[in-house]
Amino acid sequence: MALTMGLSATDVFSGYTIDTQEVLDSLADLDIELVATIADSEKAKLRRIPDNARLVPFVPMHVLAERCSAVIHHAGAATLATFARHPVPHLSLHYHFDQPFLAKKLTAHGAGLDLHTSEVTGPLLRDRLQRLLTEPSFAARAADLRDEMLALPTPNQLVPRLEELTDLHRTAG
Repeated sequence: MALTMGLSATDVFSGYTIDTQEVLDSLADLDIELVATIADSEKAKLRRIPDNARLVPFVPMHVLAERCSAVIHHAGAATLATFARHPVPHLSLHYHFDQPFLAKKLTAHGAGLDLHTSEVTGPLLRDRLQRLLTEPSFAARAADLRDEMLALPTPNQLVPRLEELTDLHRTAG
């Protein structure tokens, strides 16, 4: 299991938009190993760390994603796309910018659930996570999403077509 709320929340803004302690406490007695990327500034605010949680300031998401049964994240585009390349159900805790849109699209696809951070409580988060872990439809739809993403052309495959379109535009103008 993974938990990440992104780098910009602490690098650019004034911190996470969720109560990290409440989130960790709500998951403390679940039979999971939670790897949480928590900035040092946020970790310093914690009063306790559950036995089932391992807190790290950073881990490459692609390495973590392939080992997860579910992920809790902020619906940042890069995080969402990285985890979507694996059959991992998502719990998106979105706040602003494109996060609500991306989280709602993920939920509509059936590959996860979402909550605005103003709605997040420990019991509600726990309930949503347990659904992701026990209802097989989320893992199946996450696998479908992965397959759809892997079927898309790579940037290297797109470049010749973009060059062709650019040449057509130049000759038409």
